[in-house]
Parts: sequence; C-alpha cells; structure tokens
Amino acid sequence: VNAEQLIAGLERRIAQPRRQLTPRIPSDEYIRDLKYSEEEYVQTIDMLVRLLVDLVRIADKSALWYLLPLVNAGKERPLTIASLNYDLAIEHACALAGVPCTTGIESWARTEEFPKPEAGIDLLKLHGSIDWEYRPSVRRLGGIPEDKVVPRSTGEVVEPRFPDVVPAVIFGSGNKLTTIGPFLSLLATFAQRLEAHDLLLVCGYSFQDIHINVILRRWFNRKPQRRMLSVEAPGAPQRDHWFAQRPDRYMQLSVGAEKALACLFTEPP
Repeated sequence: VNAEQLIAGLERRIAQPRRQLTPRIPSDEYIRDLKYSEEEYVQTIDMLVRLLVDLVRIADKSALWYLLPLVNAGKERPLTIASLNYDLAIEHACALAGVPCTTGIESWARTEEFPKPEAGIDLLKLHGSIDWEYRPSVRRLGGIPEDKVVPRSTGEVVEPRFPDVVPAVIFGSGNKLTTIGPFLSLLATFAQRLEAHDLLLVCGYSFQDIHINVILRRWFNRKPQRRMLSVEAPGAPQRDHWFAQRPDRYMQLSVGAEKALACLFTEPP
C-alpha cells in the first residue's frame, strides 16, 4: 500500500465522525514510547485499516483474467488456496469462471471450524479479508460474550466501501499472530491442508511472516519428497532463505504470475 495514499486518505477523512474502533491492543511498552496518546494511536490504526477497503478495491474485474487458469483447476476437484491478501481477487476470478469459492468464514462463525468443500476453491484468507467484519461482544445462548468475525454478505461478491466497515484484517508489519477472530483456526487449518500434499506452489510471498514460515518449514522437513515452487516477478533476483538452500527441493520461477499460472494450469491442446 502506498504511504502517500494512506496519508492523503487520512487527511481527507480525519474530520469524519468517529466510529467503533477496530480491536487493536498495542503493548504497554509501545504505548510508553509513543509521542501520542493511546487513543490517538488506536484511532489512527483504525483509520488506516478502514482505508485499506478503498485501496485494495478491484475496479477492473477484467484484469483478473490471468487468475482463471488457477481457479478453473477447482472445477474438477477442490483446490486449496491460502492467501495473505485482503482483496477479493480470487473471489471475483471464481465468479468470472463460474467456479464455487468458499472462505469458510460463514461456517467458522457458527462452528469455529473451516470444513473443506467438496468442490471449487477452498480459499483460506490467513490475514483476513476486506469483506469480513468484526462483531464485538456477541453473546451465545447459555454462554458469555465474545468477539466474532462474520462475512459482510453471502452469495454475490460485494466490494465494501470506506468508511462503512471495520474490516477484519491483520494489518501492519511485524508479528501478525493474534488470538482475535478466526486467525488461529485459519493457521491450524492451513497446516492441516498442507499435510495432504507434497508439492506447494508459492506466488509472490516474501517469506517475512514468522508464523507462516514456521508452518512451511515443518511441512517441508516432515517428508524428504516434498517440493516447493516459488513464483516471483519477472527478473526478480534469487531469494536467499532456508528453502533456497535446498535447490534439489526448491525452485524459483522469476517469470511473473501470469505466465507461471498459464503454464502450470492450462491444459495442453
């Protein structure tokens, strides 16, 4: 996300009435080092998270055609895609291709589980989505209040607009592990789904998220036949990380997502 866009958005929106804050709780040490009050900090984070809704909105759905070979692979059998992005690119691509797509958030809101669908795209949005919404202090029958995350809409893919929604996303740098919402369950589900496969396709991942890397390393080390294929931007230099130290089991393709997905998922004539 462009920092200048965020700053400009903040300046435009700062005069708007305050709404319910996104549940972000900074550490006491961080607050002590701030030049601003805790309320100002939380208010700024809340505004930045809301601005994400506008900044990642996909205006031109036709630009997603390069994803069609990938999502079409889910027509014959369920295909799991784990995404760290907040946008609705995969959901829109599935709608264009006529392929079922489920994030499992509706099921999690009821059962706190992410069952694998029988067909279509099994989309695990590990850092949340702009069309998920925090619902604080939801009371269950016979239970006590707890914070929940629910989809903004079901069925048709709908792009929310700032500032109408507090999106349920893990935003910012550093450690993105949190107990709020479905995110621990999502990580556990991701690790479980990985265990059923020996080949992992990675696309545009920087290998900077510690909790994701732990899951990947455990999966990689558990069986010697496991392989990882990483797609990078055209001309990108070779990455230097743990997986790259095993060139017999790791390969980097610096050809871009468009070319890689077309080659890997398009049926030969």
